[in-house]
Amino acid sequence: MVKFLLLLLFIILFALIFLTTPLWSKEPSKKLKVGNHYFTAVWCGPCKIQTPIIKKLQKEGFNIKIYDNDKRVKIVPTIIIVRKNGLLKLEGLQTYEKLKKVMIKKRVYKLW
Repeated sequence: MVKFLLLLLFIILFALIFLTTPLWSKEPSKKLKVGNHYFTAVWCGPCKIQTPIIKKLQKEGFNIKIYDNDKRVKIVPTIIIVRKNGLLKLEGLQTYEKLKKVMIKKRVYKLW
């Protein structure tokens, strides 16, 4: 009887864990490394405006990685600046001036 109750308790706990954990979430397993990350999508209208701005900053020497159709963000365009002491997340369309100011303020150093 005790074994049956323990087995039943185990099944109930397993079912609770299984039903409350989203199967589609890949976020915890794919952490972003320290750096500058830009998330975009082909179908996104604002991304078509934001991408040339990001590429202009890259040409000026700022190191920004571009991710297309990445599942780690829910809103595109998104720019994430990751540092050891935290991160800055900019969602939606950003102007060139604002991005350059943020990159300089957050010490996003140029590649020489």
